Amino acid sequence: MNITNSVNSQVQVILDQPPPFQFKTEDLWKVTLVNPGNAEQVYLYGTVESSSVLLLEAKTGMFNMPSGIKRVTASELSPVDVTKYSDEVDRTLTKTGSFQTGVYSICVHVFSASTNVELGSTCANFEILNISEPELIFPSDGEVVRELQPTFNWLPPTPSPGNNSLSYEIIIKEILERQTGISAMSSNQNYFSKKNIMANVFQYPLAAFKLISGNKYAWMVRTYINNTLYNESEVYEFSYQSPFKDVGEINDSLRSSISSSKINDYNEIEEFENTIKNDIRIKQKESTFANNSVKINFFRKNIPVLEYSPETKPFEFKYDLNSEFKLLNKTPVGSDLNHNILNVEFIPRFIFFGLPVSLNLYFDNQQDELKQNINSFAFLFDLETWKDKLKEDALNKSKEKMGSLLKIINNFKTIGLGDIYPNYSKYSLNGTKLTGADFEFNPGIFYFAISGLKNLDAIEKQSFRRYLASGRTGVGSKDGSHFHLTFLKAWDKENSISDYGNITPKENIVMGTSGKIRLFNDMLEIGGEIYGSIFTRDITAQDLVIEDFPSILNNLISPKISTQFDYLYEAGVKFKNSESGTKIELSLKSIGPGYVSLGSPGLRNDLSSIKFLLNQTFLNKLIQGEITVEREQNNIANLNRTTSKILKMGFSLKLNFKNIPYIILNYKPFFSSNNDAADSIKLESNANIFTLMTGINGATEFYNNSASFMVNFQNSNTKDGSNDFSILTLLFNDNLTFLKSPFSIGGSLSFTNKSGIIKSTSFALDMYGVYTISDAWSNTFGLTFSEERKLNNKKSLYFISNLTLEDLFKFGFSIEQSFYRESVFEYGNSNDLFLKLNFSRSF
Repeated sequence: MNITNSVNSQVQVILDQPPPFQFKTEDLWKVTLVNPGNAEQVYLYGTVESSSVLLLEAKTGMFNMPSGIKRVTASELSPVDVTKYSDEVDRTLTKTGSFQTGVYSICVHVFSASTNVELGSTCANFEILNISEPELIFPSDGEVVRELQPTFNWLPPTPSPGNNSLSYEIIIKEILERQTGISAMSSNQNYFSKKNIMANVFQYPLAAFKLISGNKYAWMVRTYINNTLYNESEVYEFSYQSPFKDVGEINDSLRSSISSSKINDYNEIEEFENTIKNDIRIKQKESTFANNSVKINFFRKNIPVLEYSPETKPFEFKYDLNSEFKLLNKTPVGSDLNHNILNVEFIPRFIFFGLPVSLNLYFDNQQDELKQNINSFAFLFDLETWKDKLKEDALNKSKEKMGSLLKIINNFKTIGLGDIYPNYSKYSLNGTKLTGADFEFNPGIFYFAISGLKNLDAIEKQSFRRYLASGRTGVGSKDGSHFHLTFLKAWDKENSISDYGNITPKENIVMGTSGKIRLFNDMLEIGGEIYGSIFTRDITAQDLVIEDFPSILNNLISPKISTQFDYLYEAGVKFKNSESGTKIELSLKSIGPGYVSLGSPGLRNDLSSIKFLLNQTFLNKLIQGEITVEREQNNIANLNRTTSKILKMGFSLKLNFKNIPYIILNYKPFFSSNNDAADSIKLESNANIFTLMTGINGATEFYNNSASFMVNFQNSNTKDGSNDFSILTLLFNDNLTFLKSPFSIGGSLSFTNKSGIIKSTSFALDMYGVYTISDAWSNTFGLTFSEERKLNNKKSLYFISNLTLEDLFKFGFSIEQSFYRESVFEYGNSNDLFLKLNFSRSF
């Protein structure tokens, strides 16, 4: 940023410097006055010019300027009258509070209120950059990742920041208990993070704390311009499955799912299973070391799967106790995890006539005073699970016993108290944690939902105490044909912290409607939603004079100089024919650059897109193919002088015939470009992600052998070739189980070649043996060797013991010792010891 100042007359005017490459209208009045003369009534007058053309002028209210130094406050300057001299400026200021990309001359003058004589002024030149957030492409949201060292890939922000330095930071956090990815980002310690990444690709390092099979993680990318944080991406979630997992489980899962009425790709199969488990609030946690093939399951249940008989008991009491302790001899590379990690979950459950009501108590010693609360307490009442699982005859008998009370309860879809995660829609309330209540009520065709209240804790320099209240009402159920109205308000308590740091208290209102209609026995679905957002970036800023501002909104929000307005819409049509195995989807959406919902933080904006999907099965679902095409462009409000376009495609093929290897093939190409006339910043790039998986399970009366092979290829090419890269990974896995012996053995071999900006060749070998006693006590010993030629290597020894006594408890013990060495210094040599204990009991 280039800044020049000039000061004249008697009063010195000092304009605060805003964040680099950013300037909002409220920044115009962040000034300090130095008055060497007598006290006087004054007002401020500000202008914004570009290439000597006046774009905006504004005048504040009168206030008293004492002798000496005066820091002007927002209340003194209110109200502010703003005049804009072009529709373009009016549009961009209304939507975002800023200007187009460019260099602007900002001037602030002090005038005597009695004589209108100028007493002092200052001018500064500011460079403003409006660039998009980075777009995450792999792992995509909800993806199942199987590589030993996954490659994280994203599209760079557009347009290019020109001659300014662009770098990235990647952040990965484990998702705990009932958290969402958004909640994990604000509450949990970094599982891994790294700054100063110069390319839009990053491979998870061998030196880092390994990803645990069966766990879920959240990841995001931050953009830095000249080493100053500029923006950040959305938060995506992914599940990690060990590449050394028993292929028999994969094959059985795949065949079971394809033979069912569900149409899903390989990732969606596991995501579908996770969704079902989440709906009944069961989390099956897999404890593994060195990504081996032996599963050790410890159940962490929020609400149990209930099995009903025709004679449902009027009252039952059950509980689940789950605890986990991890011991690390040192803080892992790139991590903020504690050396000692303890979490305990206790879930007492009360079952009234088959209706599950539970408390969920979760404690984790990783709580950090500078982060949101990681611990949770919730009262969960899952009626949908009850209605889905309860047999019809048992339900009828329960109705006879409970009468009208049951009929009332039957109208509730959701009841939650304590720490809750309500989900209205992706664009209004989605993924954010609330401490309060969540109710969803659907008697007949009437629909009503309400959620709130506390959203964020007050943390000095980090966050204000934030409250959020949201409600929906209308006709029809959320999943069926419906018409709903939505209202959301979030507001910060400005006095909840004393040291603001670089943050400001905010306020947000979102209003909108959503609708859906299903026709022809649910084969055709037409739906859409539209929301408007009023977002105040700083509620302590000056009041804004707005003509014809709706009086109904005046009762909800007081417009400030920092208030922005924008909207989004999405419409779509879906066709599904189960008999022919055909699914077709077409959707269109547009999200304005100023649309913000604090109930769905991190949502990408300033984009419009159209998306098409075709999914078709053949031969009784033994063959499944899918094609997706999405065209996206940004700059829909002309904030930039260039517009970027992205074409995303996806091709998927799945073959699953009996007694021959299954085949799962996915190919996703991405093409991006912009229309900039300057060749130096013109964008032309493409990226490709290709995955091939195959495997087979062979069995005799003496043994069972499972083998799988996976190919993963990713590359990216740019116009100037500066950030070109390609990564090829090959993985072979084999597991041999002796059916008449307590022994089983297995191993895996992987090869990775990286070229372009990152050049290296690496391989990894894992071998293990398992001894099982009475199907209740399994013991695994294994070793792993990984090497990145001429750069680093890692050797690991691990032992796992798991004892399961179904009626009493489940206990697991694991220990791993690893030795990491580098030939070229990056993270440093280390010897890491990792011990883990699990205990689980259900009654």
